Amino acid sequence: MEDEWPIAEMIAHILRRLGYEVLGEAPTVRVAMDMIDGGPDLALLDIQLGRETSYPVADELARRGIPFAFVTSYSRQDLPDRFARCLLLSKPFGERALQGLLNELQQARLTGSAGA
Repeated sequence: MEDEWPIAEMIAHILRRLGYEVLGEAPTVRVAMDMIDGGPDLALLDIQLGRETSYPVADELARRGIPFAFVTSYSRQDLPDRFARCLLLSKPFGERALQGLLNELQQARLTGSAGA
């Protein structure tokens, strides 16, 4: 989830280059919830999306056991307690940091520890 199109495109480009299939870019909670029904293996969520947050999407991903991470300018202290242990990548970030995050998410997917 990312509401800023240039950032969403950059992340999608990196993901594709790294061999990931991108289901799409979700700028709103509604779009993301629809995409969850498509069965993603993992998800990257910006927190602030205009006037809404991605927390409802994170709750649903956790409920379904789909690993996710926050990719955001928020700090860990800004997260609600229920997401305190979730993976977080701070913006701005480089490709190497994103690859490391993806590796951790893949490991969470394999071990069944969604929301790592």
